[in-house]
Amino acid sequence: TKYWIFIAGNSEVALRSLSIIFDGLSYILFALITRKIFKKPLWISMCFWFASSHLLFTLSRYARAYSLILLLSLLPFFLFYYFLSKTRNFLYWGAATFVCCLIGIYTHYCFILFYLFCITTYSIQFQKNPFALKKIGIFSVLLGYFYLPWAWLFIRNQFWPNAAWQSFTTHYGNRWNGLVSWIETLSNGFLPYTLPDVYRYTSAILFFCIINIILLKTYLHIKNSCIKKSVLLFTLISMNSVLFTPIHNVFDLPRYCMYIIPMLIISFGIVADEIKSRLYAIVPITCIVMYSCISLLRFPYSSPKENWRNLAETMSKITLHNAVILFEPCPLGFAFDYYYRGTLPRYCFYQNPEKMYLTIWQPKETDTIYFITYRDATKEHVMEDTYGQFMSYYSKTTQSFGEITLITYQKN
Repeated sequence: TKYWIFIAGNSEVALRSLSIIFDGLSYILFALITRKIFKKPLWISMCFWFASSHLLFTLSRYARAYSLILLLSLLPFFLFYYFLSKTRNFLYWGAATFVCCLIGIYTHYCFILFYLFCITTYSIQFQKNPFALKKIGIFSVLLGYFYLPWAWLFIRNQFWPNAAWQSFTTHYGNRWNGLVSWIETLSNGFLPYTLPDVYRYTSAILFFCIINIILLKTYLHIKNSCIKKSVLLFTLISMNSVLFTPIHNVFDLPRYCMYIIPMLIISFGIVADEIKSRLYAIVPITCIVMYSCISLLRFPYSSPKENWRNLAETMSKITLHNAVILFEPCPLGFAFDYYYRGTLPRYCFYQNPEKMYLTIWQPKETDTIYFITYRDATKEHVMEDTYGQFMSYYSKTTQSFGEITLITYQKN
């Protein structure tokens, strides 16, 4: 992103346009890939379904280029297949795959998980091909060699803090809600919030069990198409690993595993394609098209509700010496830092595990405290409730930036 800012500038349009470009390329790539696998009616319905995904549309407007991860996971998966299946000119396919994977692992740490799922899938699919397994081994060693300098940074700054954070929230009685959020993502918000609270978690488990049964049955039924079996197996491995293993302690949001969405869509296309009767095949195609049309009517066309740019520009003009910025919750500092150009020290306010994004603030003599949080009545008095006597020496003013609130505490 910083190189794009250097080229295109620091305007709102420039910051978000890079994600839009990557998102558009992902749609084109998805269309090209599925055109090779499906016949025209099913191909069109698959593209329509992919284009109607709310999550992908929402992330395409983020300043952080999550769309690049989507693009860099779709492309290497199928390049890897050609690299392993070809016996001649495979080095060209390998070089292209290696470059994409190298960019991916340096773009975001979630690409590592995608790569592990990818090589697990192809190791199973090509288990009877020693030459292909040798390619996987050599490729992984080379990629690991180039990634090694960053591996420790990932473990120290991402893996352990996120694992500690999940342990912290679980200790306070907060159950991981990923199954429900994934159902919401895959259904574009139709489910599970139309159901009573007591049935949401159970319905999510039932939903994914049904998906697993359908995909597994189709995988076992296919005999001749290796690429179809690879897609189905990757979907089964990645989806179940993310949802039902401790991996979600780190990769806890759908955006970190968004590559599951296109692979799941292609998997459903494969299921529909394996229906031999043309009459019965029309049913899933029609359902997909109808669902996509309804989803498009419910698209989140509104802009993001947090006005980070104006907030950061306001804060960047402040040059006080004895002042600090606090974030509650701590990850708000990520979005703030995209626009902030000032020098004030920034800390976590809440009881986050140590080294979770920022250092935890320790109360001390400070002239001005800038407290950034969500616009929520329960958050506006958390400073006073936590440090009552200490905060009695400060006057308080509040300013809103969309869904974000800036509370300024000035020492009297």
